[in-house]
Formats: sequence, structure tokens, C-alpha cells
Amino acid sequence: MATSLGFKIRTSVIFFLLLFIVGFAFSRTSDLRNGVKLTVEGVINGSMLDNPLVTLHGIAKPATVLEINGKNIQIDQKGVFSDTILLSPGYSIITVHAKDKFDTLTTKEYRVYVAKNTDNS
Repeated sequence: MATSLGFKIRTSVIFFLLLFIVGFAFSRTSDLRNGVKLTVEGVINGSMLDNPLVTLHGIAKPATVLEINGKNIQIDQKGVFSDTILLSPGYSIITVHAKDKFDTLTTKEYRVYVAKNTDNS
């Protein structure tokens, strides 16, 4: 049985349209599939600090909750955050947790050493 050329064209157009819709949906949901992309600046893992006051800033996208050492931090609509923390002299661990709306947790941990103040003034 011979199929008409119009049927083949219509079937091909519908197939490629569906393929395009699936590909587009897949690309737009990459943030949901991959969890939070967390970038933190202001501290380097393993570093020695002279100042116990550390300002951390970065991007946590698409996070809904962000915590630094257990403290809730505000995030703007673009995922940008900033916070200043005070560390005790000696060895410290800075833990940053970010969760998305599906409770997917992303964690970064920074181990730093804060030098003791030897200034006798």
C-alpha cells in the first residue's frame, strides 16, 4: 500500500516538533536535575587567616535555603548572598549548606586556621 507524500511530511513535522519540545524541556530543567550550583568566595580551603572576621559571598542558584555554620543567610532572586562571620583563633571549619525546592542538599566545607593575635598593645 502506498502512503501519500502529505502523510509522510505531516508525520515527520510532528515527530521533529515533539523532539524539539522534549529537548527544550530537558535543557530548561537542568537546574532542577543538577541541584544547587554553589560558588563561595572570600575563603580558601586550608588557608591561614590573620583576621578572624571573614566576609563570604557568592552565588547559590537555584537555592531556596542557604546556611553558613547553621545560620540562615538571605539570598536574592539571582541567588547572590553575602555574610560576615567571626571565627575563633585557631582551627575553624566553615560549612555552607544550600538546598533547592526539592530538598537537594549541596555542601561546601572550608577548613581554615585563624592566627592568634600576638599584638601586646
